[in-house]
Amino acid sequence: MSPLQSKRRTSLASSIIWRFVLYSTIPVAASGTLFLFLVMQSGKGSRSIPEEGLTIFFVTLLAAFGILSAIGGWFFARWLSRLFAYLSHNARRVAEGDYSTTIPLQRHIEMEELADNIRSMVSAVREREEQYRELNQETRRNLLFQRTLLEAINLPMVYYNLQGDPLGCNSRFEEVMGVTRDRLLHLQDMKDAPEPFRRLMAELMKSGGRENAHTFERELLLNDGRIHTIIIHRAPYFLEEGSIDGYVCALLDITEYRLTEDAFQRLIQSTVGVHGVDFFHRIVRLLCDWIGCDGALVGEVPSQKECRVLSMLLNGLRVDEYTFNLEHSPARQAIAKGFFSVEENVCEQFPLDNELKRLGITGYAAVALEADDGTVLGILELFSRSPLRLPSMARGSMEILAAMAASEILRIRAEREQIKLEAQLRQMEKMEAVGQLAGGIAHDINNQLGCILGYADIIQDVNEQPGISEFISRIHQAVSRSADLVKKLLAFSRHGNFVMKPVNMTAVVHEVVGLLQHSVDKSISLSLIAADGQLHVMGDPGQLQNALLNLGLNSRDALPDGGTITYEIHAVEVCEEEQGDYPSCQCGSYVCLKVHDTGVGMSPEVASRIFEPFYTTKPEGKGTGLGLAAVYGTISSHRGYIDVKSAAGVGTDFTILIPRYNAPVPVCTEEPAAPAVFGAGTVLVIDDEIDIRDTVALALRKCGFTVITAGDGLEGVQLFIKYTGKIDLVILDMVLPGIDGKSTFEQLVELDPAVKVIIVSGYTVDGRVQSVLDQGARSFLQKPFRNVDMLRMVSDVLGMDVAADK
Repeated sequence: MSPLQSKRRTSLASSIIWRFVLYSTIPVAASGTLFLFLVMQSGKGSRSIPEEGLTIFFVTLLAAFGILSAIGGWFFARWLSRLFAYLSHNARRVAEGDYSTTIPLQRHIEMEELADNIRSMVSAVREREEQYRELNQETRRNLLFQRTLLEAINLPMVYYNLQGDPLGCNSRFEEVMGVTRDRLLHLQDMKDAPEPFRRLMAELMKSGGRENAHTFERELLLNDGRIHTIIIHRAPYFLEEGSIDGYVCALLDITEYRLTEDAFQRLIQSTVGVHGVDFFHRIVRLLCDWIGCDGALVGEVPSQKECRVLSMLLNGLRVDEYTFNLEHSPARQAIAKGFFSVEENVCEQFPLDNELKRLGITGYAAVALEADDGTVLGILELFSRSPLRLPSMARGSMEILAAMAASEILRIRAEREQIKLEAQLRQMEKMEAVGQLAGGIAHDINNQLGCILGYADIIQDVNEQPGISEFISRIHQAVSRSADLVKKLLAFSRHGNFVMKPVNMTAVVHEVVGLLQHSVDKSISLSLIAADGQLHVMGDPGQLQNALLNLGLNSRDALPDGGTITYEIHAVEVCEEEQGDYPSCQCGSYVCLKVHDTGVGMSPEVASRIFEPFYTTKPEGKGTGLGLAAVYGTISSHRGYIDVKSAAGVGTDFTILIPRYNAPVPVCTEEPAAPAVFGAGTVLVIDDEIDIRDTVALALRKCGFTVITAGDGLEGVQLFIKYTGKIDLVILDMVLPGIDGKSTFEQLVELDPAVKVIIVSGYTVDGRVQSVLDQGARSFLQKPFRNVDMLRMVSDVLGMDVAADK
């Protein structure tokens, strides 16, 4: 017992004893007072109190005591009854749920412990009531959450106890099973349940009880009267730890998935070993059969403006390939979004698409064919003359088929590109072989022409008869024409005289157009489209000008009845996306030259052979067949790209790309030519052709030079060593037996770094002429050459002048 409770019990006992003494003293005091009164009365009469008086006294005392005790007991009972009535009233309020009442008993300490107990009881009841209310609210929230969760999951769900009695389900379950939740909860006998639910519960009970979640597949009858393939996922739920109270089941209908899977299996089986148009045709037929639409197509999108149909099926009939405009087509939406569909009235949404109106299309769906990098390759379309009701899995299926179609398009493009590259490789190998042959022939011819020119110049110098001079002039003209023919051969074989320097191609094109103005008929119109500013390339201006001039002359010959020739020049950046248009070009900056004519054009067969040497469609005697071959060789030597597109009766387009030179170009000023005078010095001539050595030596000696000759590089080096310090100039042929001209030059430089060398050759090999010039050779002289040109070059190199008329 606590000290407080002990103190309260002592106080309660003292209060009861005090009240008892108080109420019992009153009658005793009254009796004593009466007794004293009688004694006092008897004392006055000097008589003793009689026995009757004593009797009366005691009777009166007892009566008074009884009356007063009754009155005191009545008051005490009334006080107790009021106290208990007060306690009863407050207890009733507590019982009615009013926990706010209090029981103050400050003036009744004897009931304080009872009041404290009642207050403790009220507090405990109030606390339990609050806990119960909170628990009840939490339970309601949990039930509401469970109900919301079941409804939010778009799968049929049901939960039941171990005996198989359903405890609840969601609305999706009610829909597929054809039974309401209330009916399930009040179901007395499973025989009264709908057949789909009865079969489901039979399968669930047959699978037995398991402590872990598991999944299995069954064929079940649903409310629509059809058998569906259902995946059932069942998991136990626990009300107490370790004790299974029931199971929760979710149903997943995979019937459409299985149908799609079967369709794809049929597709895979039907497309094994099938490629190209037949592959696309099987895809569109499968889609038409599966979805039940009127038509489908697979198209390739070469640009954002048009679609080229690869395969199309309409009303069960195969449609031939054709091209339609994408500008107002719903296909543009599919290309932009990846997928686009309109269930009905698609013509109202796209009123400018005449193709939809022509076919009478109402329902439409399409998905873009994309490569792995997101590039749109084509389009896969479905269309129907009635509203198009797509199954739930239609989009996914179309996207898978679109991926297969995109892969086939990429395969076809790669195969097409491979064929094109192989054809280009064969052409390059063929032309390389012909070029090597042409270069070798040109070298020998140039040597012979050089001899003829040299001897003609000598005869002209020693013979003053007018008739002989006329014949010599004709010899010069014939040799010049032959030299031009050889230059074309060398340009084709890429062994010509290419001395690279920055070339302003804008100026070159203007010069070519100016030259052609005097070479074409007035019925032919010449025009030039040039970008602002200067566009430079690293190349040989003479060779480039000759190539562009040849293209213009070829266009002139293609315009017998007049027309238009257009030259165009502009800068272009070739990136990875554009390399398909220029397969042999690397990414970078290029100068683009185009020559277009409105002439008779060419067939594909002729266009494929246009750059072959000696191939021509002109009448005999009208052309050598080397003009375009020389153009091809010139552009190839400049690391460029050339292509031709032509159609019979439409015209021809030549496109040339040459790497652009972006470095600053120095401004060169030409110094005026010095007057011609005689010279002197020692010249070493190294050439394997004896006639060339003799004619060059004779011309130099006539001008006052001392000449030493050598037939090969080894002999030339030995003579240079023999006459060390006495040789002022070396004229060196690049093609020599034994050690070639480049090696000979390097040995001469080792012997004398300041040696002056003029390189002479009928053709260049692998850029060796330019390499020797870069290493210090003073100039280059192309065979065949006139003696006067050779003497002027010698004069320039030695810093002295030679008489031009000698």
